Amino acid sequence: MSTTQYFLRRIFVSVIVFFGVSIVIFCLARLIPGDPARIALGPFATKEMVEQLRETLHLNESIFIQYKIFIAYHETFSY
Repeated sequence: MSTTQYFLRRIFVSVIVFFGVSIVIFCLARLIPGDPARIALGPFATKEMVEQLRETLHLNESIFIQYKIFIAYHETFSY
């Protein structure tokens, strides 16, 4: 196996691992019981406040759109 093939294989496997880990993290974040907006705002938040945060965080979108936003946000996030 040449060096080029080795690096291409490593890049391909890295991309697969990236998507696998991102799906696991996304699913684990969605399995937490309760409404994330309600939990973030606390028990004294009004219904309007909760709905506004849900819209801001795109929690009212379909799961596929939420995943797309999750990936787009984490790709641009610099450590």
